Amino acid sequence: MKRQRWSRAAALGILSVLAGGLWAGELPLPSIWSMGAPATGTYIPQAEPPVQPVLPPVMLDLPPFPFSQRYNQALAYYSTDGLSYIRDCLERSRPYRDFIHQQLTRYGVPDEIFWLAALESGFSNTAVSDSGAVGMWQFMSNSVDGYNMEITPYIDQRKDFWNATIGAARKLRDNYNYLGDWYLALAAYNAGIPRVEWAIRRSGGIRNYWVLSDKGYLPRETANYVPQLLAMAMILEQKTRYGLPLDWGVSEKWDRIRVERPVDLRLLAEAAKVPYSDLARANPELRYPITPAGMRDYRLKVPASWAQPVRKALDDPRLKLIRYYFYRVKSGDTLLALADWYGVTTSMIEKTNPRLRPRYLQIGQIIVIPALKDVRPYHRVEAVQKPLGPVHAIPGVTYVVKKGDTLYGIARQHGTSPELLAAVNSLNPNSVLSIGRALLMPEGAAVAR
Repeated sequence: MKRQRWSRAAALGILSVLAGGLWAGELPLPSIWSMGAPATGTYIPQAEPPVQPVLPPVMLDLPPFPFSQRYNQALAYYSTDGLSYIRDCLERSRPYRDFIHQQLTRYGVPDEIFWLAALESGFSNTAVSDSGAVGMWQFMSNSVDGYNMEITPYIDQRKDFWNATIGAARKLRDNYNYLGDWYLALAAYNAGIPRVEWAIRRSGGIRNYWVLSDKGYLPRETANYVPQLLAMAMILEQKTRYGLPLDWGVSEKWDRIRVERPVDLRLLAEAAKVPYSDLARANPELRYPITPAGMRDYRLKVPASWAQPVRKALDDPRLKLIRYYFYRVKSGDTLLALADWYGVTTSMIEKTNPRLRPRYLQIGQIIVIPALKDVRPYHRVEAVQKPLGPVHAIPGVTYVVKKGDTLYGIARQHGTSPELLAAVNSLNPNSVLSIGRALLMPEGAAVAR
């Protein structure tokens, strides 16, 4: 017999009557239909499956849930003060809506989980949380392993809506396969599988998200997480009731084009006669407006309407599509100082100049530097004249090296020269600094007293 999909509103109406007694005990959360038997064993991210759906689309609905105080509070907020946020999310989701739905269907993830991106980031690819989670689906740097997202000095694919959406769908499906319940899978997306397993053990084996939340075994944020998602989904299934537009507008169609060499998006946009803003908006994972060098399988995302001219420009061998600065080495120059001035890394300069010997720059030698930003030509300026005698440190004054610090940058910040700073700390001007190292400040440096 063919199953019929339940209306969410009808299901909730029945549950509102039953909520008083049905959910009083520690009963397993019932499903409208079977969601498939969960796998057991050690949690390992699963290999990416082929394009066809993992589960038939007919199964894509979350199970019924009990009315709770947290859900009622979330529904009250998002239907009044928070309604403007939902309107904004509707608009921001438009370019990605069809793609996200396709991936949720592909991996057998309930369709309501589309709105998890609203809860996580408001559908912003560049969102960064206080805890360091990044992108539309808010991945931490230690949670991307196995989900095809690279984080390098040139790219952060947590901001790549394509890779991050697929990663989120796979992670949610992996959570479900491991925990056997979609609400627990969502809780694990928020708090992590180890924290959810701890709550289950601490409760004596309860595997019901709602009971674990009510009894305080889950963190407060996680206990509010699912009710907020469900409140959003409820409002968006009844748009006319809440004054939301029925028509979301046309979703963007996307193409991905393989790029195997560094390409400046500004020059590509000019050559293809497409808006640079469209290319930049589609590829916020790029830390610079240049595709990463040495990345074998980087795919540039392009609105389908611009795909043909972009592909034609990339295939034209006459177009280099990259800009460089050409710098002639002068006495006293260091690779570190040049890299800091031009906003690149020393490794990027070395890759662009394979015969370069970083510690032995030759006066008159030409160095090719990728133009990641517009800067004035480099001129070395000594903040402090080179002393005739020994270099002395300021007693009791140190600077603790932080991530991203360079000797040149610290020296410039304190009104001294990298050579003096290196000398007082027995370093080479090209030395790589260790995070946490305390540097002595040379006499004459500007320091806070």
